[in-house]
Amino acid sequence: MDKFPDEILLMIFEWLPAHEVCAGVARVCRRWARVARRRALSLRHARHLKRLRHRPRAVLAAARLPEPAVLFRSLELLAPCLRELSIHAEMPLSDNELRILASLPHLRHLDVFARSRFLGSSFLPVAKRLGSLVVNENVARGVFRTLASPACLHALHMYGRSLHYPRRDLLFLLRASVDQLCELTLRCNELNDAVYEVISSCSNLKTLQLYSCWLMTRTGAMYLTHLKQLRCLHITGARMVRNRALAALIHGLPQTIEELVLSASWFSDEHIPVLIEKLPGLRVLELWRCRASADGLTELVNSLPILEQFDTDMMLGSHNEHIIAVHPSLKIVRCRLDTSAKTKSKNEQVKYLAADTKYLNAVLRGDGEGYRADLFYYWTQRVPLETLPQSLKSWAQPYS
Repeated sequence: MDKFPDEILLMIFEWLPAHEVCAGVARVCRRWARVARRRALSLRHARHLKRLRHRPRAVLAAARLPEPAVLFRSLELLAPCLRELSIHAEMPLSDNELRILASLPHLRHLDVFARSRFLGSSFLPVAKRLGSLVVNENVARGVFRTLASPACLHALHMYGRSLHYPRRDLLFLLRASVDQLCELTLRCNELNDAVYEVISSCSNLKTLQLYSCWLMTRTGAMYLTHLKQLRCLHITGARMVRNRALAALIHGLPQTIEELVLSASWFSDEHIPVLIEKLPGLRVLELWRCRASADGLTELVNSLPILEQFDTDMMLGSHNEHIIAVHPSLKIVRCRLDTSAKTKSKNEQVKYLAADTKYLNAVLRGDGEGYRADLFYYWTQRVPLETLPQSLKSWAQPYS
């Protein structure tokens, strides 16, 4: 790739999510960093604002900046090229800043917090042109219905404070978007099986993330097996889907799935053979608050030949760690390690991260449904989260 001109590299980087470009690609070498800044920029300090001269196509303001007005004046200058924008919650938007967002003609992805903490009609001029929307606030009635005509969204992610929203309006939007919706994220604490039936009609879904599925039953779970193009499936909190129903769900999933989350479920050792047989191509697996044993999880991990990430809150002993350490492709394991064990992994490719370590409370909810369900921001999905220094852990509290 050293022989490729910058324009070819930039075309390749266009296929990668902006947060992955900021977190990984830009750290490879100086040349890649220079080209990556034309694709995406992460602004974490006021001094980073000068990097906007590279005219990036995606901007991620991942921290509070002292003068948000300076950022938005720069965004106006970037209007011809800016396509993706994410803004941290500590930079609430004023009416003037919403006006600037509405004036960006090529904006296609938006992930922001509004000052009102409630998405209403003032947000519609911005949202109606988007192809990808991250909803961080509670939604007023009528907003989803307006977005449905015409339906332009191919990705809808409801993170942040969006715990409650008009269910009928959501159903209206989903029915209008069945042909183009490819990514969907919902917090499902109030959703019943009828909603999962509508979700199953979105036949082009490749990424489906459903958190706090407290009312999901066997019927609702089996609807999800109709989605044959899924690459990523997250289901947490589905405690009403008991052992046999969970086995039937796993057996009915398409073999195209590469990332699976079944945290806060009845997953146990009896489901392991079904999962190994049905989804041998898994690359990411998360099983928090499940009933499987440490030995069963160890067997599961070593039976998935191309697994790269594994997350569990189970305590793994030294013998489990030793077995997992020889896995040919595993790179990251989030788990609870037996601190009394003095042996250390000889495989330096495996990175052990304590599952019970408190992360910075600005990015995690702390609701206990697993690492990915706890993430508070969409852009933190692929960003490595730094743990707090030892001196600060005594007063750190999970986000609520």
